[in-house]
Amino acid sequence: MKLLVIYGSTTGNTERLAGYIKEGLMESGIEVVLKDVKEASVKEVEEYPGVLLGCSTWGEGDLQEDFLDFYEKMGEASWQGKKVGIFGPGDKGMYPDSFCKAVDLIEEKAKELGAELISESLKIDGDVDVAADKAREWAKKLAARLKG
Repeated sequence: MKLLVIYGSTTGNTERLAGYIKEGLMESGIEVVLKDVKEASVKEVEEYPGVLLGCSTWGEGDLQEDFLDFYEKMGEASWQGKKVGIFGPGDKGMYPDSFCKAVDLIEEKAKELGAELISESLKIDGDVDVAADKAREWAKKLAARLKG
């Protein structure tokens, strides 16, 4: 099985988080195509049985700027029955009311478009490197569910 992992990253946190997730998936025997959202097209999600989307939250709950265009165009692809997982870093201390709001927004849109969420979304508070093992474990759980 091959999964597409698309992430939007400004400071590198979401990119590193996507890397840890890729490691967990690969350890579970899943082939992974990792793409920065700037290099991805919405239509290519149709080529994969499953897609993971990663986005950090900015300010009071905004999507990471590179992810905005992809988010707006999500309806141009068929998500019906697509296996989807969402992940992202945030900062509970500085933004308690909008912690990982971008993850929630993407999750809601994916569901509206008919995607099937394979797991509870992964929300990382603070340093993503400290949460590397948590990200790998989340990915391994996704892999197990996908393999059925």
